[in-house]
Amino acid sequence: NTTKTPLKERCKKAKLHQHTHEFFEFYYLHSGTCHIYVDESEFILQPGAIWILNTQLAHNVVLDDETTNLVNILVRKSTFMDSLINMLDTDDLLYQFFVNSIYSPVAQPKYISCQLEEDCDLLFFLYKLLSTYLTQEPNWQSMMKAVLSGFLLELSSLYQKNKVIQSNTKVLNILDLLSYINSHFM
Repeated sequence: NTTKTPLKERCKKAKLHQHTHEFFEFYYLHSGTCHIYVDESEFILQPGAIWILNTQLAHNVVLDDETTNLVNILVRKSTFMDSLINMLDTDDLLYQFFVNSIYSPVAQPKYISCQLEEDCDLLFFLYKLLSTYLTQEPNWQSMMKAVLSGFLLELSSLYQKNKVIQSNTKVLNILDLLSYINSHFM
């Protein structure tokens, strides 16, 4: 993703060489511009963009130039199942997104995206995640889980209040089953 190669050429290669992960990937574009390729689609992100990719989505990202600041956060599936998933309501879009990604062979939706305002409270959680990771003081991993929980709850709250999150497809029926099991047997 070097900026020494022309942008057009880097974008062409990114379309051809997409990859997947065994973890969830979060992007936050702080400044500059970048291109994200998912399947056959290209999206141009502007500052304030947040994207969350499911574990099955083939993708690639190209930064426009060296002034672009893209924060990339990777979270294991087990972290969600062990620590974070119980923080969300079972009828919540984020809960459905993560559960489908983990348990459904063809997870839908493939990504969630939103555009943040400059004064959004969600930025506090992003900055706290970064500072916690960079300082790695005692109990930093527990702190990261707690802050990530706050991030997800705030993102969920934003969605409930403003409907700012966009998702690319409807959720599969597996969620109804998992919600029922969670409500009646957990």
